[in-house]
Amino acid sequence: MTYNSLLHSNKNRVKVVDTAITSHLGISVSSYTQLDSSVITFTPTSLANNIIYRFTFYICPYQASGPSGRNCRTHFKLQTQSGGGVWADVSGCEANEIFESASSEPMCHRHMTLRFRLDATPGEKNYRIVAKSYSSSYRSAIHWTHFWSGSAVTSGTTTGQKNFNPVVECYER
Repeated sequence: MTYNSLLHSNKNRVKVVDTAITSHLGISVSSYTQLDSSVITFTPTSLANNIIYRFTFYICPYQASGPSGRNCRTHFKLQTQSGGGVWADVSGCEANEIFESASSEPMCHRHMTLRFRLDATPGEKNYRIVAKSYSSSYRSAIHWTHFWSGSAVTSGTTTGQKNFNPVVECYER
């Protein structure tokens, strides 16, 4: 089959797996926060038409004492930085993630991938994701699982749970 042949490319690919995760990262409600494991530097070749930025991570509800709660509402934006300058939003590269669960249902949590296609422009650039939670009642956390191998965290602790190593990559098409 070839209908997905243009979705992936091995030409000029940069990939980083963050294996240094030691705790969950709570997403702020007051301002956009950089997701450290989403930062990557990429330089397209002269043959590139587009750049694909992809960030894969684990997201779940958040409380100050740890990942607990049932609902998330999070806004994500892709930003770029050229030559060590100021970070700027990339037009059209935003996403909302909203999920909720009734108190009688399991907590919402999932593996998530943000994928953006950008016009290729010459020169080295840094890319990152910034995120902001909707409110303190709908905060999100990334990198830690609620459930692992038959055990669950519902009391706000990450003891015994597993981290998910996020992956960020850029490649050209």
